[in-house]
Amino acid sequence: MLIKPVRFNLPSVDNIDILNGKLSQLDNINKLFENMSPPAISSPRAPDIPKSPKASGVPKMPDRPDNPTVENETSGLGRSNSRKISSETSNTNTPGSDDQSNQQQIMVRQKSSTQGKQAMQVARQEIGVKEQPKGSNRGPRVDEYQGSKKGQYWCAHFVSWCIEQTGTSPFGHVASVATIRRWGQRNGKYSSVDNATPEAGDIFTKARRDDAGKIVGGHIGFVQSYDAKNKNIFTVEGNSGDAVQERTRNTSTLDGFIRI
Repeated sequence: MLIKPVRFNLPSVDNIDILNGKLSQLDNINKLFENMSPPAISSPRAPDIPKSPKASGVPKMPDRPDNPTVENETSGLGRSNSRKISSETSNTNTPGSDDQSNQQQIMVRQKSSTQGKQAMQVARQEIGVKEQPKGSNRGPRVDEYQGSKKGQYWCAHFVSWCIEQTGTSPFGHVASVATIRRWGQRNGKYSSVDNATPEAGDIFTKARRDDAGKIVGGHIGFVQSYDAKNKNIFTVEGNSGDAVQERTRNTSTLDGFIRI
């Protein structure tokens, strides 16, 4: 087999020089581009936000008074009353409080007591009943007031008995003035003398104290009428001078009133 020789056409020296010159020019152009940095493209500047005018300061709220007052409704006398708002908690009387603190409790204003007036009329019918013998805390009618407990001080027995004749006594039948007073205090029926306007049918209470000021007893009866000018009450009461009788008492000698 005959192999035909391959013939290569090599470039001439002149052509090689020309090619090298062009390559050199291309290389210079590349370096030129490498040394050139693209121009910075700047975005349009956002307009400045206008500044708000400087505030002249937060307006100061008016000072709150230390002791604000709240106006109550105008009274019937055309006078407006006000009361101070106090941060202190008012004292409330709870079962077990001593009598001295309980006497400061103010009774919520109530209507006149129908049962109290009826009991007062029963008491009036007993005027003239006396102990037999005098000073014994006994007697046929006095024994009836006392029930099963004979020979005791009987002013509270008498009040209990008179109320029982009109229906059911709300505090039962008791011998102690202090027991009736505490019932009134615990049930909002009691008012101290300084905060009361007694009416017919109310029950007055009179504290008896020892030398140390402790309550050791007392007296009780019914109010028939009240003299506001002189602050006197006209009463009907049992065990007063060992009898049932009417008396006049100044409220300064009493501690309070109960409205059943």
